[in-house]
Amino acid sequence: MDLTATIPPHLGNLSFLVKLHFRNNSFHGTLPQELARLRRLQLINFGFNNFMGTIPAWFGSLSKLQALHIFGNQFSGSMPAAIFNLSALQVINMENNQLSGSIPREIGNLTMLKAIRLDFNNFKEIPNEIGSLDQVEFMYVQENALKGHVPVTVFNISSLTMLSLYGNSLNGGIPDNICQHLPNIQLLNLGNNRFGGPLPSKLWQCKELLELALENNNFSGSILKNIGNLTQSMEIYIAYNNLTGTIPDEIGDLQNLQLLGSLPADIGLRLPNLELLYIGMNLLSGAIPNFISNNGSKLTQLEMGGNSFTGFIPSTLCALTITNLDILSLHTNNLTIDTSSPEANILFCLSNLRNLKILYLEESLEALVHLKYLNLSFNKLQGEIPAGGPFQNLSSQSFVSNGALYGAARLHVPPCKNSTHKPNSRKASSPNLKYLIPGIISAILLVAFVSKFILRRKRKVEVATEIALLPQLLWRRVSHLELLRGTDLFHESNLLGTGGFGSVYKGTISDGIAVAVKVFNLQIEGAFKSFDSECDVLSNIHHRNLIKIISCCSQPDFKALVLQYMPNGSLEKWLYSPHQNSPLNVLQRLNIMTDVASALEYLHHGHGPNHVVHCDVKPSNILLDDDMVAHVADFWHCKTLR
Repeated sequence: MDLTATIPPHLGNLSFLVKLHFRNNSFHGTLPQELARLRRLQLINFGFNNFMGTIPAWFGSLSKLQALHIFGNQFSGSMPAAIFNLSALQVINMENNQLSGSIPREIGNLTMLKAIRLDFNNFKEIPNEIGSLDQVEFMYVQENALKGHVPVTVFNISSLTMLSLYGNSLNGGIPDNICQHLPNIQLLNLGNNRFGGPLPSKLWQCKELLELALENNNFSGSILKNIGNLTQSMEIYIAYNNLTGTIPDEIGDLQNLQLLGSLPADIGLRLPNLELLYIGMNLLSGAIPNFISNNGSKLTQLEMGGNSFTGFIPSTLCALTITNLDILSLHTNNLTIDTSSPEANILFCLSNLRNLKILYLEESLEALVHLKYLNLSFNKLQGEIPAGGPFQNLSSQSFVSNGALYGAARLHVPPCKNSTHKPNSRKASSPNLKYLIPGIISAILLVAFVSKFILRRKRKVEVATEIALLPQLLWRRVSHLELLRGTDLFHESNLLGTGGFGSVYKGTISDGIAVAVKVFNLQIEGAFKSFDSECDVLSNIHHRNLIKIISCCSQPDFKALVLQYMPNGSLEKWLYSPHQNSPLNVLQRLNIMTDVASALEYLHHGHGPNHVVHCDVKPSNILLDDDMVAHVADFWHCKTLR
């Protein structure tokens, strides 16, 4: 409804109220003491507003309260002890505020509690007493300031089905008997922490586990054979750890897996419906098995880059490039090409795909008409960079740090040595073949990011009730792959504009929601700092006339903000574009001025103890939604004053 006001004290006179539902508005200020009179309240939902101050202690007098939702506000300080006297309370949802300190030990008194959401705050510690909550099913404490070990009592709550501690600084290991004590666990997300040690040998006994996320930690050792016990699992994330060794064949038993972390020799036979295989950026070794030639393979994405695979690249990979394969990444391994016979040569296989000629390797690459993205950086390639076909649209970033490449000046390489030279025999072409062959693999390497970029791993675990989880647009997890797919690989046709630190693209995420994706150019000095600053500011401000943030996507080499899409574009377009046929009338202009003034007033004076100065208010940074309501955007240059 987007109501803007403070809560009137006389609302406390409505003593028969059972539900108080003010979600998704712009109410602000503090909550009046008079609301403590509403002793019949069973549900409070103040989510997505601009309430501030400390959480009122009078919540503790609402003895019949079952669900408390105050997510998406600006509450600060600690959780009041009085709340933990509410014996009927089943749901606490305080996500996305500015709460701090330790989670109080008194939380163990809430024996009826079934769901806890404390994400995106600054809590520093989980108490041992939380283990007394023997009915809790959902516990989310993502993106806080938690440090040290997780209390072992957390891993003993047998009722848990979903546990997410993603994005903290927690360390230590995972108890070996975790599955015995969490028999119903369906989602276990410990990613982006500092956990270490070997993966527990009994971790794979969690028979109900649908999603396991352990990425970006310090786990070591090998993947054990009993990983095949996770027959229900659909998503396993173990990238960016220190895993070593070979990949157990038993992973082939995971027939529900859509995105996984291993590669057994007969995976094509065991998993005929496999679509995504991602094992990049680990320390995996051994040969790539000659297995992907199955007729009817559904594999569309194969990512094996950043490992220590050795041996020949199997020529049967070619069979996929003419069926469904969109992505093939083999970069940063120790692979070689088998040229002992034409039948075993991957180039021979590739040459049959589109009538390529091995003797004219450069022209052959030009025939890859579906090639949209190419990364041959940090290799030892020599020879001429092709000029035709898809290479006309590539930039110098595709060829950084190689041996002796030459070609067009725009690619930042030396000019061609001899433009008339063309090899006319296998012998004449062999120097180029020797060094450019790995490029083909690299081409169809990080690569053939082809037209349909597919299937973001859909999270299949959903919780339907209002008292359990937040709506999709509250800081949902959006991966780099999903953004690539949703923007058609950041195609120019989806470009909305460019700025000082990057570009903004229109996209659609997996649930059909239109978004604006702001991608930071990390080659520009200050881009990392700008991303961190804007992500921090946008996650702590909430007003109907400010652009809303949906997610931050952060990887070592990719930073992006996923924002609310504004279909009517910028105010600059409406004021100055010669193609704008319907100029703004006086009333629309007045409304836009009011909207912008309201947003700035909130930033300067309505944002708690901190004051945000935008520093770059101009028509191009004023965006208009479907109803021509103005939203201030672009916080790259903002400053926070305390």
